[in-house]
Amino acid sequence: MAEVIEVISSTMARFVESGVEREEAAKLVALQQEAVAHGATCTALDALDAADAEDALLARLEALGVDEPWRIAEPLSAARIDQAWLEQVATLAGPATGAALRWVAATLTAGRLATELQDSTQRISGLVSAVKTYAYTDAGGMAELDLHEGLESTLVILGHKLKHTAIEVVRDYDRSLPRVTVNGAELNQVWTNLLDNAIDALGEQGTITVTTRRDGDCAEVAIGDDGPGISEEMTRRIFDPFFTTKEIGSGTGLGLATARRIVVDRHTGSLSVQSAPGRTTFLVRLALA
Repeated sequence: MAEVIEVISSTMARFVESGVEREEAAKLVALQQEAVAHGATCTALDALDAADAEDALLARLEALGVDEPWRIAEPLSAARIDQAWLEQVATLAGPATGAALRWVAATLTAGRLATELQDSTQRISGLVSAVKTYAYTDAGGMAELDLHEGLESTLVILGHKLKHTAIEVVRDYDRSLPRVTVNGAELNQVWTNLLDNAIDALGEQGTITVTTRRDGDCAEVAIGDDGPGISEEMTRRIFDPFFTTKEIGSGTGLGLATARRIVVDRHTGSLSVQSAPGRTTFLVRLALA
């Protein structure tokens, strides 16, 4: 960003040194604005087409005698700059053609960097918010909480495991579900273990379904996946401490045991599992009162 700002701020001096008149400078500004507007609206090319377009533009920049044309070919190509536009710039700028093209490329790059900074800031803000909700740093012990907030913050925390897979997360929430008196940080450990196990069970693709509903005086949270399932023998032992269905070195056998302790012992609820090939569902029931 600092580099492109330096290019933008020094361009007018380059125009003056090269003898660009006011009328030509105004037309160059119009061409710059045209390139920025076009770059903001055009759709991205696929990798092969983008490479071909950049190579063609690079050849034309070299023909115009632009110094280090490879530095500006990519942003100009991404904005779909064509030969006619380049010819207009060369005609108006004359000996300052290189400076004019670097100025436009720097403007395009600055806009892209600003967008990336905004997106990154929003993602960081979302992650910080999710971590704060996940840990419930403002609430100690038991408190009335919306179960959906904990589920959503847990999904954000586990986003790094999902983003490189084709796993789809389906939410089937009953938003009318009342707030429940729970220990939010502890309960989020339950969601983490159940969702993390579902991701591991699916591998690279599949569907995880998170369902909330009310059943009488209880709130129910069901976390299911369409993976290979768990055998009946393993299902009977799934909540035993140190028992794991994962490969040696991949699991401690404490995740589900901890989840059951939190739900049953700490919240007087229940945690159960039903499994068959193509469908495994863990069901958490918590008293509303």
